[in-house]
Amino acid sequence: MSLTDVAKEIGYSRTHMYVLLDNPDMPVDIIVDIGKAIKHDFRKDLPELFITDPSQMVQEPSPEYSSSLSTCLKEKKELERKYYALLEENSNIKTELLNLKK
Repeated sequence: MSLTDVAKEIGYSRTHMYVLLDNPDMPVDIIVDIGKAIKHDFRKDLPELFITDPSQMVQEPSPEYSSSLSTCLKEKKELERKYYALLEENSNIKTELLNLKK
């Protein structure tokens, strides 16, 4: 089966299929759709992706996501403050530019 045929079968363009196939984190549902189109069961090849019982999953928590809720909320508040400061600065610059044009 050609890549064009597979793409058509699962509802994507050939170009988008290349993007999908280059993605190392392709969603499982797309893998399943491709498998159905080419009549191949990827559960044999990628059993770790098809674990349905969460208790069977073995994953170490990523250190980058180990922040506490209070730390995350503080970071969110700081980012919001920076965002609004940038918006205000942008608005001031636009106002100055409009005044210069007059």
